[in-house]
Amino acid sequence: MKIPSWKDIPGEFQILNWVLQKIESVAALIVVALFGIGVIDLGLLIFERFQSGEIREVSTVIELIEFLLLLFIIVEVYRTIAAYAQDRQPKYVLTLVLYTGVIAVVRRILVFKPEDFASSTDVLFNSMGFAILLLSLGVMIFIVDQYGNPMETVPAIGETDKNNEGSNEENMDEDDTDAEDADTDEADAEDGEEEVESNES
Repeated sequence: MKIPSWKDIPGEFQILNWVLQKIESVAALIVVALFGIGVIDLGLLIFERFQSGEIREVSTVIELIEFLLLLFIIVEVYRTIAAYAQDRQPKYVLTLVLYTGVIAVVRRILVFKPEDFASSTDVLFNSMGFAILLLSLGVMIFIVDQYGNPMETVPAIGETDKNNEGSNEENMDEDDTDAEDADTDEADAEDGEEEVESNES
């Protein structure tokens, strides 16, 4: 099923569509700024742990991996906003959201500490919750990948006219080619008639 492009929106709603596009652009810029701040913080954290000699400890490695996964989540959020702003097919956007969820769950699993819970029952329930959530996300990704619509892109603003112009030029070229072929066939037919008349005479 084809998603309506921005040209299919009634005129009175195109202003709202323009406002939404600007909001999406601002949101994307904010996410990019957050990513830049996160990269700087990660660099400072690595420098501090290296100076203190804690860089070799397991807890520090887990902390760094957690920070990296947080940056990956920010990247996936940006990709989701960009895909939505570009009118991508729902399958593409949904896949990005699901991958973001997987990264978030993995990040929570890495920082999971049994000693933070009051009883072993709480530890068991939380562990089962993470396992079920991760399995559910994996199943949903498989379903979307196998049975979702193809990852097609609806032409962005301004591209529709270019595509239409290109298709019109191709149609004109095809019409010219057909006309030339028709003229060639007529000429061959006339030559054939002249040969028949000359043979009869």
